[in-house]
Amino acid sequence: MANRIYRSVNMASTSSYSERPMLPSTCRYWTLLHLVPFLLIPLVTSPLAVVTGINVAAGVTHIIVIVVLSVGQGVLSRGEPCSPIRWTWQSACGFAGALAVGLVVMSTVDLAGHDQLATIAGMTASGAVLGAAQAPLRPAGRLSWFVASTVGWLVGALAFRGILPYLLRASVTGTSLYAPAYNAGHNELLWAATGIAFYGFFTGALRRFWGVEPRTRVSPSPSDAV
Repeated sequence: MANRIYRSVNMASTSSYSERPMLPSTCRYWTLLHLVPFLLIPLVTSPLAVVTGINVAAGVTHIIVIVVLSVGQGVLSRGEPCSPIRWTWQSACGFAGALAVGLVVMSTVDLAGHDQLATIAGMTASGAVLGAAQAPLRPAGRLSWFVASTVGWLVGALAFRGILPYLLRASVTGTSLYAPAYNAGHNELLWAATGIAFYGFFTGALRRFWGVEPRTRVSPSPSDAV
């Protein structure tokens, strides 16, 4: 009788998950997805700025980045405990919140006279916000996801100053890819793209080796009814 009750409780539980790594091919797609912002800046921001102005072009670029990343993550997250639709909209809120909080923290620290710490503080805050928004989507690895997101953005912040000169010099047929947005005061496009790229690498590695899937439920055997 006790056995039967115990198994019934186990069957009723929907919050128990076991570990399953992401397939290597899916992990590669996940990592590559988070490099898309580096493509969208020259493909969307600069051409659109000629028509609408740089401020509108930057805003449109941010929206497209959020939509592409959220939908892409939703597609690649099939088989997770949550539905792809929930992953998509919750990630969209996370990316939007991460950008907003990063801008506020960065400008606040900068105005306080700590220019060297502004980028690090802002990008780390972005990673923490995004990690906190997505962590509930992974019941068996909330803390690890939060840490991976925060550390990914932090590493991106540390690498940003070294990467920036190369981004500003990048050009195709004499046309600069990233300098126009940076010189127009929208450097958030570049640091956000950098943070997202490193976030993609760290969370991709986490999903490759520590994925989650629902546990197989145990059906009661006839003997338990005795």
